[in-house]
Amino acid sequence: MHIGFVAIGMAEEKKTGIEYYFTNLLKSLARIDSENKYTIYVEKAVPESLAIKQDNFSTRVLKGPPVFWRQTRLAMEMLFHNPDVLYSPTPSVPLYHPCRMVVAVPDVNPMTEKDYNSFLWRVTFKRQCSYAVKHADKIVAISESTKSEITKFLDVSADKISVIYMAYDSDIYKAEKDVLKIKKIKQRYNIPGNYILYLGSLKPHKNIERLIQAFGQLKIKGKIDHKLIISGAPGIHHERIITMASQLTMDKEIVFTGYFPQNDLPALMAGADLFVFPSLYEGFGIPPLEAMASGVPVVASNSYSLPEVVGDAAVIIDPYSAESIANGMYKVLSDAGLQNQLRQKGFKRAKLFSWEKTARKTLQLLEDVYRSPGQ
Repeated sequence: MHIGFVAIGMAEEKKTGIEYYFTNLLKSLARIDSENKYTIYVEKAVPESLAIKQDNFSTRVLKGPPVFWRQTRLAMEMLFHNPDVLYSPTPSVPLYHPCRMVVAVPDVNPMTEKDYNSFLWRVTFKRQCSYAVKHADKIVAISESTKSEITKFLDVSADKISVIYMAYDSDIYKAEKDVLKIKKIKQRYNIPGNYILYLGSLKPHKNIERLIQAFGQLKIKGKIDHKLIISGAPGIHHERIITMASQLTMDKEIVFTGYFPQNDLPALMAGADLFVFPSLYEGFGIPPLEAMASGVPVVASNSYSLPEVVGDAAVIIDPYSAESIANGMYKVLSDAGLQNQLRQKGFKRAKLFSWEKTARKTLQLLEDVYRSPGQ
C-alpha cells in the first residue's frame, strides 16, 4: 500500500500541537512499519523533524502558490502520481483526489470561537471542513469530545469518525528529575524559587486572564510563595494579559517566557510544583499528559476533552470561575498527601497514551480504508 501524507505547514520552527502530532505520528509509523510505502508531501525544504531515513519513506517537495497549494499543486500531483490512500492531519483536501482519503479534524474551535476569529474566517473554515469531511472516506477525531463536536457542527455520521488519541514523548518526559538541568533552566530564564507552570499558547480560549486573577487571589491572601510561569507563544490579547498582570501588581510574581525551546521544556516541566491548565476548549490537551508523566501534580479544567485526558489523576476546576481555579491550585499546593496521590495516579494515567498506540491505530484505519469496498 502506498500512503501519502500532507505536510503543508509542518516545516515551521515553532511547532504547535498539530505539527507536534504529525511529527510524532510519522516517526512512530516508521518504527512499526517497514513494508508500506510512504510519501510525505511538503511545500518547501524538508525540515529535520520530517527527514525520516528509511527505505520505505520519501518526501516530495511540491512548489506552488501557498494559498492554493492543496487545490493546485497537490491536486496536480494526485492527477499524475496519486497514492492509494492520502492522509491529511488537518480538515483540508485537494479538489482532485482519485485516491481514498482520511482527514483529521483536531477541533472545530476556529468555526465557533468569535473572540479572535473573524466572521469571514469562521465561514471559510467551516466550508473547508465541510468539503473535507464530505469527501473523506474516514475522519479522525483526537478525542470523544471532538467527535461529538464534529457530528454537531459538520453534520457527519458518527460511524464515519474514528477516535484516535494523541500522546506525549515518553522518551523525554519522565519521572526521573535531572536536578542540575532544572537548576540551569531556572537560572537561564530567571525563574527564582518554587513555581506553578502553565504551558501553551496565549490565545483567548486558553483562559490566561482568569488564571492570573486566580493566582493574584492566592498571592494577595499570602497563601502561596510561588511564582507563576506562563510559557507559550504570544497570541492575540497578549499585551492585554501583560497589562492585567501589572494592574494586579503581579508583574513581579509572573514570568512570561514567550515561546520556550522544545529541548528545554522537559526540565521546565519537571521543576514545577504544580501544572495548571484552565483552558476553555481543547481538542485533546497534550501538556497535562506531559506533566503527569513528569511527576507533576495537575489542575485542569472540566471543559471538552480534558477530563478524558486526565481522568481521576488531576484536580478538576471550573475554568469560568477564577475562584475555582484558585481553590484548585491551593488545594494541591497545601496538601502534600494529595500531591503524592496525584503523582502516582498521573504516572499510571500517562502510560495509557503512547505514540506507538496512536500510530498502530492510524495504520489500521488507513489499511481498512484501502481495503474497503469501492477501491
